[in-house]
Amino acid sequence: MIRFFISCVFLVFSIHSFASNVGMVVKKQGKAELLSSPSQTFSGKGKKVLYEGTYYTLKKVRRGTKIKNGNILRTGNGAKLKVVFKNGDQFNIGEGTAYKINWKKNNNLQKRKSNTTVNLIYGSLRGVISKKGPRNTLKVKSKNAVMGVRGTDFSFSQRGTSGKTSISVLRGKVDVSNINTPKKVVNVQQGFSAELKLIKKIKSKAIQPASLKLVRTSKSELLQIQKDSKIEKEQDEVVSKEIIKEIKDLQTKAVSVTMDDIKEYQPQIYQELKKKTITSVDTLNTKVVATAYKKAPIRNSKKDIDETDLEENAYKKYFTE
Repeated sequence: MIRFFISCVFLVFSIHSFASNVGMVVKKQGKAELLSSPSQTFSGKGKKVLYEGTYYTLKKVRRGTKIKNGNILRTGNGAKLKVVFKNGDQFNIGEGTAYKINWKKNNNLQKRKSNTTVNLIYGSLRGVISKKGPRNTLKVKSKNAVMGVRGTDFSFSQRGTSGKTSISVLRGKVDVSNINTPKKVVNVQQGFSAELKLIKKIKSKAIQPASLKLVRTSKSELLQIQKDSKIEKEQDEVVSKEIIKEIKDLQTKAVSVTMDDIKEYQPQIYQELKKKTITSVDTLNTKVVATAYKKAPIRNSKKDIDETDLEENAYKKYFTE
């Protein structure tokens, strides 16, 4: 009887723990698709997509769409998404992005968390992760790099499926390593970026990741992060009252979690923000990037950032709410 009771408690906890890992799309711009219900066989209803030996059911993404274990989310040109989890953790997905999320149950009841991994196939992802939440051991991977989160605000981008990987830390810190040498870890602090490029060996013609480069995050990189994560043309979709309430609750939780994180890592910004009534987490995220932008160095801008963006009007253009 005691064993049965313990088993029931564990089962209930496991279900609750996994439910907390399910993210919901709370904001949407443009067209996006969800690859769900992974299966090794071609079966079931709906349009099917084969990716790396696994069949997925293809669905259109709407506000209120839930991102579950093993799902792949991808955005088209001009499309952006905000995904928020039950505890307030959030992913801001840029246009032309695809990523797969997986988590595994941790059987240690004392830790009460799951091991979550995000595989960024291509594109850009900005994450705000609470170090007190279930994803405080989150790992983000690309073809070149693997990043371990320790509770932070970060940007992770992968150019194409095999191009340069860039990781910028806006708040807190992360551990980054070359995917081929995971034991050689570099700690990336707030205000810095890690970059890895693929290089080709002339003699062997083998393509291998270059050594990791650590630099101060530049103004152009911060502008790109802001452009990738800011949803400017939110689509007005008809959703149920229940979904609207759930989205509102998630956004409120996201504000609370982000404010707590800012309080710990950026107390000066927190003192300024706590005097205001803030209902949108986007206001907080924009403030963080805008503050970093003012102090960031100028380096050669990326191809999709105009040179004029580095002038005085850049602040008004990208950092107004």
